[in-house]
Amino acid sequence: MGELPVIAKTYDLLKYLIPQLAKYPKDQRYLLGQRLEDQALNLLEDFIEAQYAREKSEILKRANLRLVKVRYLLRLSKDMNFLPVNRYEHVCKMVEEIGAMTGGWLKQKQQGQT
Repeated sequence: MGELPVIAKTYDLLKYLIPQLAKYPKDQRYLLGQRLEDQALNLLEDFIEAQYAREKSEILKRANLRLVKVRYLLRLSKDMNFLPVNRYEHVCKMVEEIGAMTGGWLKQKQQGQT
């Protein structure tokens, strides 16, 4: 079984995001930055788990909820000036693409297709 595109996109998100989080102010790097990193890493793990699970819908719903959390944490990072607007816009495009892929996968599973 090859790597799913949503897994590759989430991996790319992490490759972009982790160095950005290292630039957060020290007091926020271990609070907001760590939370954001944890949610994004858990998202990757959810997609890997869903790829191999028989029942994917609940895992995908959990992943979708994590995406919402990531969006809010990114927005807070931007509003607190920890993440420059241009980088925020770039990472949001990545997150939106992952969200669209997740929604499509979830819809497919809920319609009973394989």
